[in-house]
Amino acid sequence: MITTNTHIRPITACFTLVLALLAQIQGKAATTVDYTTSNWKDFGSTQIASRTGNFLDGWTTILNTPDYSTGSLFGANHQTLDGTGTDAGLWYNESGSGSVDEEVRLSLSGFTLGTNYRLKFSASMFQDAVGGWNAPSGSVDVAITDANVTTYSAPLSDAVATDGLNTWVPQWLNFTPTTSTTITFTFSATQIGATPGSGGRFGIDGFTAEPVPEPSSALFLGLGVLGFFAHRKRHQLIETFTKKIKRP
Repeated sequence: MITTNTHIRPITACFTLVLALLAQIQGKAATTVDYTTSNWKDFGSTQIASRTGNFLDGWTTILNTPDYSTGSLFGANHQTLDGTGTDAGLWYNESGSGSVDEEVRLSLSGFTLGTNYRLKFSASMFQDAVGGWNAPSGSVDVAITDANVTTYSAPLSDAVATDGLNTWVPQWLNFTPTTSTTITFTFSATQIGATPGSGGRFGIDGFTAEPVPEPSSALFLGLGVLGFFAHRKRHQLIETFTKKIKRP
């Protein structure tokens, strides 16, 4: 029997796609974007200060004005994800005081309830006295809605100030949609050890989202590979044995 949900899901997916296309035609970014598309995954190659509003498909500024940086912003040098000066990452502040703290939100649609997914990205932080960021450590924090997990946090550090040699750390955020096929991820940070009036500078880049293979699928794949090699080995042994018998 076909249920009402069977009809609703395709209609909802089509509606979301139409909204995204209309936003592109009008030159505006879509507030929510299907996770299988690519428009939301990269921040481009141009340095742009003060990102506000819905600045990229799926991305919206929630607090103050984060920035695109390609390696040097406000006189502060740092490493980009790919190590070049043409790879923009999204950078935001965290002072602990709230007045200059920055947050951004990513809204992705197209997920299936009860299916396991993984949001993959890289995160970094750096110290620089010029920019007023001298926290030697901290964490990138994510608040998640409508999934089996509500928070994610990963430690970061930059022990040496002003050397511009911050490290990018790969992140895997696993989640399962529970109440909605659209999931939002709000990015903030926690700084540790900054002097009063200073804070931490945190960056994110290199995003993608994908279903996580079920353990049973991975097991069957592994058994299939082992079976192939076992069959091949047995065939080789039979050939060798046959040749020995035929040998005069």
